[in-house]
Amino acid sequence: ALMTAGKDSKVRIYDPDTLKCTAVLSEGAIGAASHTSRIQCLSAVSENCVLSGGWDNLMCLWDIRAPKAVSTTYGPYICGDAIAVHGGTTVLTCSARNDKQIQLWDLRGGGATPFIEKSILPFEGTSVASLYSGGFSPSGKEIVVGGVNLLQTYSIVPNAPLAEVPIQGSFSGSTFSISRFDSKFLGCGTHCYFGSWL
Repeated sequence: ALMTAGKDSKVRIYDPDTLKCTAVLSEGAIGAASHTSRIQCLSAVSENCVLSGGWDNLMCLWDIRAPKAVSTTYGPYICGDAIAVHGGTTVLTCSARNDKQIQLWDLRGGGATPFIEKSILPFEGTSVASLYSGGFSPSGKEIVVGGVNLLQTYSIVPNAPLAEVPIQGSFSGSTFSISRFDSKFLGCGTHCYFGSWL
């Protein structure tokens, strides 16, 4: 299915053959809120499930076959392509705020509490360390995040804090989009940078 979302706080599902809208998702899970502001990101979890996030600090899990969200989690402030899923269960969110910008969530636990959180300090000469994009390596053992004057990789080690992995070469400027490939990633924004996974 094709999906869109935006400033009206709704997720629309389209038939890829006819391009006709087949569903509009906008209701929260039972007893929970749904989006009240612009949705900035959609990320597929499986063939029938998708995560949405945006300016209202909500991350909603939708089953496109049902009219209401499966679950709603408060926390991530999403301002770009900043939700990524690995293996259908592990979720990375990258928030545009000054603390706990990186969060890893386990969907099997209901998604209510992140199991890893990391705050990034602003670079010299800036007052914010906002993130706008992020993604997993194909193995799921590394993540790459990008934002204001930042493109950084981290390794994920069970039961340990995220470990910073130095980027080879020089990087400057802000990163607003990250594309991931088998052995490399591409961060684009002020400039473009190709990096390699470990």
